[in-house]
Amino acid sequence: MKSICGLSHFLDPDSPDQFYRIWTSLFLHVGIIHCVITIVFEIIVLPDLERLAGWLRIMLIFILSGIGGNIVSAFFTPYQAEVGPSGSLFGLIAALVMEVVDKWAILRDPLWDLGKLLLFIIILFIVGFLPFVDNYAHVGGFVFGLLSSAVLLPYIVMEKKTRMIVIAVAAPAFVILFTLFFLLFYLVEDFDCSGCKYFSCIPFTDTFCQNLDTKLLPRNSDLQGL
Repeated sequence: MKSICGLSHFLDPDSPDQFYRIWTSLFLHVGIIHCVITIVFEIIVLPDLERLAGWLRIMLIFILSGIGGNIVSAFFTPYQAEVGPSGSLFGLIAALVMEVVDKWAILRDPLWDLGKLLLFIIILFIVGFLPFVDNYAHVGGFVFGLLSSAVLLPYIVMEKKTRMIVIAVAAPAFVILFTLFFLLFYLVEDFDCSGCKYFSCIPFTDTFCQNLDTKLLPRNSDLQGL
């Protein structure tokens, strides 16, 4: 495990636990192409969002949705090593969806605007069936992005009463959902779902989805034999 993870030493070699990776992985990439894709996406999406909501709110949505996407991915694919802000990027898309919903009454063609976003989400979701692209992080990031956006984004058109109801539902939902997956990841040992892997990679050929998992013994195995 140490040779794979690197970065820093484990506090307890018999029980490796580097929980900080749930957010540090958001700022790592597997190569220059991966990094360029992230930068181009952010150049296209972030300027408008930051002008609408401010950099602080968008930064919080970026980090919270990324952490949420990572914890969902870590539960469903615990032995698949991954880096990148894909959950955060889906969280930004969720913020755009919330902006369209809030400004529905003043947009010229809100259905068209929402349709373009949904088409973009579907395309990215289909891309998530390719190897080394994580649909669990995508879906988790989008859901946590919606919830955090509902709480953090400024509302311009929505009535105050409706806004308070949305925040009152979204804030506890975020906390409950994150706590649930956090506890599931740490308390449910050896989670085994044979069909879950097809949600993130469809084996179009016999070798299409091979070599995605890191070969490790389960957490309750005797690590002294490694």
